[in-house]
Amino acid sequence: MKKRKITPENKKIYIFVSIILWIIVWEVLDIIISNSILFAGPVEVILRLKELCLDGQFWNDVVGSLIRITIGFVTGVSVGIILAAMSYRFQVVRFLLEPPVAVIKAAPVASFVVLFLIWWKSSVLSVAISFFVVMPQIYISVLKGLNNTDRQLLEMAEVFGINRLKRIRYIYMPAVRPFFEGTVSVAIGLAWKSGVAAEVIGTPDNSIGGSLYMSKIYLDTSGVLAWTLVVILLSVCFERFVTMLVSRKKRPGFLHGRAGTKDNHSVRRQAADIPVDEYIRRKEDDNSVSLEAVKISKSFGDNRILNDYSVNLKSGDIQVYDWESGTGKTTLFRIIAGLEMADTGEVSCVGRIAYIFQEDRLLPWCSAKENLAFIGTDADRAQKLLDEIGIGEYSEALPDELS
Repeated sequence: MKKRKITPENKKIYIFVSIILWIIVWEVLDIIISNSILFAGPVEVILRLKELCLDGQFWNDVVGSLIRITIGFVTGVSVGIILAAMSYRFQVVRFLLEPPVAVIKAAPVASFVVLFLIWWKSSVLSVAISFFVVMPQIYISVLKGLNNTDRQLLEMAEVFGINRLKRIRYIYMPAVRPFFEGTVSVAIGLAWKSGVAAEVIGTPDNSIGGSLYMSKIYLDTSGVLAWTLVVILLSVCFERFVTMLVSRKKRPGFLHGRAGTKDNHSVRRQAADIPVDEYIRRKEDDNSVSLEAVKISKSFGDNRILNDYSVNLKSGDIQVYDWESGTGKTTLFRIIAGLEMADTGEVSCVGRIAYIFQEDRLLPWCSAKENLAFIGTDADRAQKLLDEIGIGEYSEALPDELS
């Protein structure tokens, strides 16, 4: 039998019907049990919630818990991202953080609650618990995203001298986004569950957890369920708000400015700070661009690929390499581009040196025009170049939308 496809519209209807069905089941159970101390039905809970909303203390409790849990969540996310970036950049940091992150992630929340009650005041207990629940989740997901960043895109950025801020915004952040979005939703739920549970134990003033505890003391089952409903609603609204902030801009936006150049490893590269279109206009001038590689040597283990190789080229010169496979063509070009470090020798570049990779190295989340802008071409020049090669009408298309 063919499985029926569920459209977004049908899904909303199914969810609504499911909610109504479970509310009916809830009401039926209340009628069967018929004991307000043991169980409270939906009507009783709604009436109790309405009564709570008319009390000024209710809003003090909601605001108090919201502030504490938000502080813990935001701090946990911020510290998790910073530690993940440091672990990605420095391997020693990753090794140092691996044991404590594993312990924090695996330890029961109750243990942290008891310890923090001994060390700190109950008023900051939910902040600390929310932080320690959220931080390892964010740390692990962001680090995983950073480790899955496309190395080919990073090499492309290195060749074109893209500065660090642009790399973070247009390469690292889009790579991390899927991992972060998948984790932040779970982290919000954990923050609210653990934060309110900590308040129930610590019972600080102006807190949902404290009111939950008092409802339990007075056997106010409808009050317990009403406060539970409040926590669920706050958690869902908080999750929707954070998700909207995170996913409101799927693409990093149009790029401006031009790429700078910098030294790479021990091979010295001297390049003029000129945009691509300026290079194109000046390429006929023999003195505008020159490349010199002097006594370049490179070995991989015992296999010596390049042995004191030298070359001197200027604008207009053409040199073809028909060396056999595995004899150093790609290695030489990667050394000239600054992607490999030569064992010995020196590379000197004056002007802007173009480098074409064997495969496409385009930012999949940026349009054709934005990809040109990423390497230093302004918007007008980018559009003109696309017009010249016959795809100007597709300048806003993504790479996977083009052949």
